[in-house]
Amino acid sequence: MKATDAQSRLEGIDWCEVFRPQPHQMRFLASRALFRWFCAGRGAGKTWALVNDSILGAVCDPGGKSLLTVRVGNDISQTMNAELDEQFSILQRATGINWITKWNRTAPCYLRLVNGHTLWLRPYDKIGQLRGTRYGRVNIDELMWTYTVPERTAWDQLRILATLPSPMRGVAVASSPNGMSPATREFVDAQKDGDSRYHVTRALATDNEFLAPEMLEAISRGMSKRAYRQEIMAEILRSADVVFPEFDLDRHVIPFNAAAARKEGWPWILACDWNTYACAIYVDPRSFRWVIADELVMKDTPERKTGHDRFWHHLLEFVKRHGGKPRFSACDRALPRYNAKLAQTLGVHSDWSRSIEEQSVANGIEEIRDMLDPHEGEPRLVVSSSLDSLKPEDQRVAPMRHALGTYRYLRDRFGQITDTPKKDDVCDHSIDALSYAVKCANRRWISLLGGVTRQRAWTQPRRRGVGRYG
Repeated sequence: MKATDAQSRLEGIDWCEVFRPQPHQMRFLASRALFRWFCAGRGAGKTWALVNDSILGAVCDPGGKSLLTVRVGNDISQTMNAELDEQFSILQRATGINWITKWNRTAPCYLRLVNGHTLWLRPYDKIGQLRGTRYGRVNIDELMWTYTVPERTAWDQLRILATLPSPMRGVAVASSPNGMSPATREFVDAQKDGDSRYHVTRALATDNEFLAPEMLEAISRGMSKRAYRQEIMAEILRSADVVFPEFDLDRHVIPFNAAAARKEGWPWILACDWNTYACAIYVDPRSFRWVIADELVMKDTPERKTGHDRFWHHLLEFVKRHGGKPRFSACDRALPRYNAKLAQTLGVHSDWSRSIEEQSVANGIEEIRDMLDPHEGEPRLVVSSSLDSLKPEDQRVAPMRHALGTYRYLRDRFGQITDTPKKDDVCDHSIDALSYAVKCANRRWISLLGGVTRQRAWTQPRRRGVGRYG
């Protein structure tokens, strides 16, 4: 079929009548601003709107080129291909023609339409492969930090790709707020300045009329209150200087008797950051609440650090003090020889971060935050009042209570809060040990309490942008 025939059939349909976008999606689709952001909570229909916008731009730009980019290649095969197939099928039924003449599903993925337009589907985790390419329209799904490309770099590199002449020229983003990130701050500042080149459509997860209340409850279960405000209510929250603003002495510090807990059969976890810090975490078998009951803090100095032999001696004494055998130990993956030695000596499973996702500092921080201040109910992570609240001046490593309250993010040379916690060789050791325990315990196959596995409400930690900016 000729391109002119396809365009003539397109002119005879009502796009909104065919696809029936919801009101918040319609506001995004109707904007013709150069830079558009569909700022929405999880489940609000961001991906549907972005794909629909990509198809609209493609069919209205004969012979042009456009880009639909996602975080990683798996998102193309698992999400985008199915959504594109469904929406092109709807368009085919409405117009009576098959708009796709060629669909290359292997990398590099692209669709060639009957009007000569080419829609490319590329991941931006390998941003170098996109440099030098040019498009008339760029649509970005979930702009956030990846393990290879910071968000600032992705945003700067992707938006300059929209340089070809096009009647639908522009850059569109469909993403959660992700805190006051660099891209978010740019849109906020543009709104304050009244810059008409920028448009923001904000939508709550509850705006999606097809999202059942039960599904919304399942999505929000396990989130912290701050994460709920950001990922469900789509609120743009400013970055917190401290990593754990949820930590409150009145809520998270309680009197606790470890000996009585052992008599009642509470299991405990040994969390260890080698040669610096270890703690005993008791798990309530009824409420699954974690209590950091005791800790081993090496009282060394930056000039005279503790060696492994000395730390090993104190660690074995620490374990004996708590009955001699934890349910499992969580340690630093960088020292597998020490981990194997600990497992053999104690006769328990010794675990560490297994995947790239689990190694992420941001994911560990977010999981701790979810336990400190869950969206519903009481905190699932508390600290015994018997632990030291302050770090002695002559001591290098900070105790847990001190670290939870003072662990901070780095600031750049302009004074802006970055996404990187400050590795000051003081507060990071105790937080790292706790992070090892939380990430390993929340892995699906680890059973903490008599064969009962505590699974997470969400399954993909890398999709949690809130871990970066607060």
